[in-house]
Amino acid sequence: AAASDVYKRQKSQDGIKWERASAPALGFGEDGTWDEGGVGRPYVVPMAENKLRLYYEGRSAANGLGVGIGLAVSIGDDMFSFVRRKSVMTAA
Repeated sequence: AAASDVYKRQKSQDGIKWERASAPALGFGEDGTWDEGGVGRPYVVPMAENKLRLYYEGRSAANGLGVGIGLAVSIGDDMFSFVRRKSVMTAA
């Protein structure tokens, strides 16, 4: 898997020193799902109540190509962890 197949997260208190979290913000889809080959091309949209909506390209496990657009939302007050909501559009 390429480094771009997951969204890694980093945090900083001062904008100078950065700390990488051990777990990705959004990784591969579960086995058998349309995005099990990885994720790419993130687009984050700020929402009400300090939440984020993340649209992303889901990739096929068979060939690594993009097969659809997914939607994930931030979890609680953690703007660096996301949970998948649904596939917005997948290739036929």
